[in-house]
Amino acid sequence: MKKTIAAAMLLAFAAPAHAQDAVYRARPDSVWYRKLNVYRMYVVRGGDTLGSPVTSLSVERQRWSGAAPLLRADVDELRLNVSRTRTHHVYAVTPQGKVETIDGQANLERGSYDAFPHLPPGGRLEPGTAWSDTVFRTRQTDAGPYVYSIVRRWRVAGRDGDGSVRVEGTGTLRYRDVYGDDAESRWWIDVSGPMSEHYRYDPATGTFREHGWSMDLRGSAGLPGASGRTDSVPAGLKSALTRRDVGRAAAEVLARDLPAGDTSYTSNGGARVLLHTVARTPGVIESGLGRNDGMVGTARSDWDGARQRSYQALWTDSTGSLGGFRIEPAEGGLRVHAARDTALQVPPADAWAMADDGMEEHLAPALAGLRTGQTIAVYHPFPRTWEIATVAVRELSGARAYILSAGGENTVLLVDASGDLLAVALGTGLGERLPAPGTERRRRVDALLQAMRGGRTSMRNRRTSNQMRARDA
Repeated sequence: MKKTIAAAMLLAFAAPAHAQDAVYRARPDSVWYRKLNVYRMYVVRGGDTLGSPVTSLSVERQRWSGAAPLLRADVDELRLNVSRTRTHHVYAVTPQGKVETIDGQANLERGSYDAFPHLPPGGRLEPGTAWSDTVFRTRQTDAGPYVYSIVRRWRVAGRDGDGSVRVEGTGTLRYRDVYGDDAESRWWIDVSGPMSEHYRYDPATGTFREHGWSMDLRGSAGLPGASGRTDSVPAGLKSALTRRDVGRAAAEVLARDLPAGDTSYTSNGGARVLLHTVARTPGVIESGLGRNDGMVGTARSDWDGARQRSYQALWTDSTGSLGGFRIEPAEGGLRVHAARDTALQVPPADAWAMADDGMEEHLAPALAGLRTGQTIAVYHPFPRTWEIATVAVRELSGARAYILSAGGENTVLLVDASGDLLAVALGTGLGERLPAPGTERRRRVDALLQAMRGGRTSMRNRRTSNQMRARDA
């Protein structure tokens, strides 16, 4: 009898993970995801297709607690774009992944009621298992209803070596939404079409390890027209999203804080395309740079007066880490400490400095000792290129304008007497880097620009390096 009981217990503990009930469960630790959405919402008007592709990268943290019939999922998300928007929502979720409420509301405006992949009602993910589900939400607006409606058919596609179960789904989705803050700018889009979806569920932890979809929706949009009428035009929405679980360490690197300090933005055509933060202490400059596609750079340079003692940086994007490095002066040039150490020769020039594109603040100490007609050799570590620029200096009230000319192109840096970079002129359609409007720092920059440009508060029509243009394309 004892042997029989022992054998039964051994079999119970040896049961494969996929035999467990397929449900979401509370867990003591957080789950971290890298979320990438590449999409394009567009309209066709007068033969022109309007609407640019967008790459959106986020880091998402989920914390699951509670028990059936409703679990609690706390979801924090950081958008790795110029705004670096943070959101927090509390979901009431069934063990099968159906969202009942978000922040206590059953129909929150634009709520993600399809946030979690749905599991089968029977609680098993065995080969051949198939089921259907629907999600429907609608809200009335001044320009018609908001609608999110999806009908899907799921099936178990197989198991991976790590024990996770692969599930695939197909269905149709309708999306109708209204945009615009007032009646004059308000417009709507109504599109529908096929979509495919997949996920990998881990029975051992009761969470999904990967989730993604692809959709190509077509329909129409209503745009403001002449005499208050609404023009109906063809429209569409393409989207490809993936969420993959990553370890906490990798997620924290992606979502790392930018140095706290002065904030400025590079804008192009009224849209902010780069976020810059700079922290300065004696002998040290720290920088952060963010792009709308999720690429993030953080850098630090150490100085002894006008002599740069080191430069180190880390760059990340949707693939994770693009690499970190540290560069220091060495006999006869520079030494790059990275995955593979390399030596660099410094080209002949009156001064040299290291600065990645979009982080021109690291040039300010070296520029302070230069006069018009002298040259500076600038090493751009990320693209690993040297640039030799001729410097022109213009004195202003409490500041200097440095015009760097290289290869027939110019970059203008506005630096105050303390060595603080205030603004950068970017030409050839790239716009300008300026402090945020309405700030005291921006008012100071505008006054300097008025004096510099004879009353105009713009530094446009200047040109900048090919590396910068390529990086922001």
